Amino acid sequence: MKNLPEIPGYIIEQRLGSGGISVVYSGIQNKTRLKVAIKILKPQLSIDRNTSRRFFKEAEIISKLDHPNIVRIHETGYVNNMIYLVMEFLTDTLNKKIGSRTDLISPSEHLRTIKQIALALEYAHGKGIVHRDIKSENIMFRSNNNPVLVDFGLAKIANSIEKLTKPDLTVGTPDYMSPEQIQGLDIDCRTDIYSLGVVLYEMLIGEVPYKANNYISLAMKHLKKKIPKLPKKIKFLQPLLNQMMAKDRDKRVSNVSQLISLLNQYIEKSDFLT
Repeated sequence: MKNLPEIPGYIIEQRLGSGGISVVYSGIQNKTRLKVAIKILKPQLSIDRNTSRRFFKEAEIISKLDHPNIVRIHETGYVNNMIYLVMEFLTDTLNKKIGSRTDLISPSEHLRTIKQIALALEYAHGKGIVHRDIKSENIMFRSNNNPVLVDFGLAKIANSIEKLTKPDLTVGTPDYMSPEQIQGLDIDCRTDIYSLGVVLYEMLIGEVPYKANNYISLAMKHLKKKIPKLPKKIKFLQPLLNQMMAKDRDKRVSNVSQLISLLNQYIEKSDFLT
């Protein structure tokens, strides 16, 4: 197929999609015949040699994350002015699962999925890595239905070059961004907790909590609008949602370990009520 990149050791089959900072392809590893996904960072991440080295170092750090709920990275590399990551091939995303099927899944199942992603975040935060782009599209599933978090740290790489490249490069996804992220403040683990709260709402209701026709209006809703009320049948989860999505991060769940403890309590309560 024309215009497919070439990476030694791999047969690149087709382009699967693209995001703000990367393009993803499916491929086959020549030696093992293993099917893989290959994420290639866009050209603006390779402005010059020194910049490329810094981004490649970040990619190497990400590749060393080893947790059952984090996507497995097989290899990172730099070839032909391209920084690439080779990872396990996954196709099923959370945003495909939610929507019309939301009512068919029990609240406790949703909470267990959120807990598994929280465990991934607890591990990464312990290594000083904040994800920065938690969203349903970045939660995928293995064939055993085990949820895994993808795109770890790539938003940080994007943030590193924001002032060096296009002014319209988006860092994070507006539907899920925390108030402090929208304001361009320094962020910490509580940003991931806020975004995970948005994902929880989306799983329970079938849509994100705030919608708008433009970025400014959407940003203002994240900054000012009250957290939406849950329907009566799941209103027992409202305090949890409020603690995850508090506008003031000092009033938010302070860390993921605390969140996991809360989730365990709500899972137990959900099992009892259902």
